[in-house]
Amino acid sequence: MKRVLLFVPLLTACGRGGFSQKAAASETPTVTWAIRNDLKSLDPIRANEENTASVLGEVVETLIKIDPEGKVEQGLASSWKLDGTTLTLILGDATFSDGTPVTAADVEASLERAVDERLLPQETSVYLGDVRSVEAKDPKTVVIRLKGPSRTILSKLSSPQVAILPARLRNKPIVKPEDLVGSGPYRLTEYRPSQRAVLEPNPHWRGPLPLKRIEVVPITDPASLLNRFRAGDVDLLQVASSDVGTILDAKDLKPQAVLLPTTKFVYLLFQPAAYPALKDVRVRRAIAMALDRKKLAEELVRGEAHVAGRFLPSGLAPDAAMLPPYDPAGARRLLAEAGYPDGKGLPPLTFGFNEANKLNPIVEFVPTSLKTTLGITVRTRSLLAFLDEVQKGRLPMGLSGWGAPYPDPQAVLSVLLRSDSATNYSGYASPAFDAADAKAQRTGLLADYEVAERIAAADVPILPLYSQPKVWLVSPRLGSVALSTYGSPDFSKAALKP
Repeated sequence: MKRVLLFVPLLTACGRGGFSQKAAASETPTVTWAIRNDLKSLDPIRANEENTASVLGEVVETLIKIDPEGKVEQGLASSWKLDGTTLTLILGDATFSDGTPVTAADVEASLERAVDERLLPQETSVYLGDVRSVEAKDPKTVVIRLKGPSRTILSKLSSPQVAILPARLRNKPIVKPEDLVGSGPYRLTEYRPSQRAVLEPNPHWRGPLPLKRIEVVPITDPASLLNRFRAGDVDLLQVASSDVGTILDAKDLKPQAVLLPTTKFVYLLFQPAAYPALKDVRVRRAIAMALDRKKLAEELVRGEAHVAGRFLPSGLAPDAAMLPPYDPAGARRLLAEAGYPDGKGLPPLTFGFNEANKLNPIVEFVPTSLKTTLGITVRTRSLLAFLDEVQKGRLPMGLSGWGAPYPDPQAVLSVLLRSDSATNYSGYASPAFDAADAKAQRTGLLADYEVAERIAAADVPILPLYSQPKVWLVSPRLGSVALSTYGSPDFSKAALKP
């Protein structure tokens, strides 16, 4: 009976065409995986958002994987050798879902495709910025030549944005399910924007796949999402940071929660290009000092939220007090020094956030705090296309988050704050920071990264608020799904319980 409640209403509501199709779908045991927003793209090179990367990561594979402990392991590459600035990888045996083998020519074409500006890749330079050239030496051997020594090149090759596709897709944008051909365990057989995506086994996968159908459903309303999980309509979901406290306080949900170490933090993004007053570091520091981040993390967000004292989240570095402390009086003095006593002369400050965060306590906390302490009027703006607005540099202040895609300080500091980084959405440009960061990238020492981190903390180009464990809710009927801080859920040993 539970299966009827799980699947029939969901399939009917989505308007699946044809009675025979509905009957066939209902006879296939289905896992329902809920995500907090719709897929941003079906093209891996544009998978720069967590939910999109997780789903597409079931379809495509990368040369390297990161295991749950953050260690590099085999992906499509069965072995490798890094000799100075030359990385040689040997491919194992893998087959795309169309039945063609994965070869070095596919790797060469895929990595070239990932940086082809004609295809509008987004931030792939974060992962391939170290690469000078890629060459297929023979069907199984790939040689990647680097611009200089790189400690993290292997980790960077684990991103879905640099996944390996058939060489024939080199110049083709991927916009439909049939366009997406990967060597991962599943293939995308259906995609209806804002309704669902359907994953079914890759017939050429290297082993048995117990799950025959995974339905990915975007549900943006947090209350609806939790209600549907409670009702058994949803089997798997990653919990939004604003809901973690609710989950861990709920006796019926906490036993089904899986907590993972995190490299993610939630932060305020400043875009001075859209609000010139933010170009003054005193204004940014005043905003930082006007917000009681400890109260926000411990009283409002809860759920094991850890107040941010620095840029590096708790999963990458120990606590340290680097960011401006909560100091309302000091904040008012700084704002007055900048020429805006009690906020006079400042136009309303737009504060944007993703639609899925509309119930996040930060949405009310930030405007109220800035108005009460500094006299700044803040206008909130809920956005369905939050990331698009950020990438265009049009959002004065935004509620954002970042999870390091690999376990290294570089994946936070260098990626978000270097002046030449494609994901430096604040537009921060500090020669002192860049120089310190460059040294840290060479040595890999946390102490060297902390030198760069303190420079940025004084400038406050962005304001970290808190970090928190990554939390998944897993239905009791879904067993043995492997979840990791890095990468997509592993369904290869998962099973549905009767």
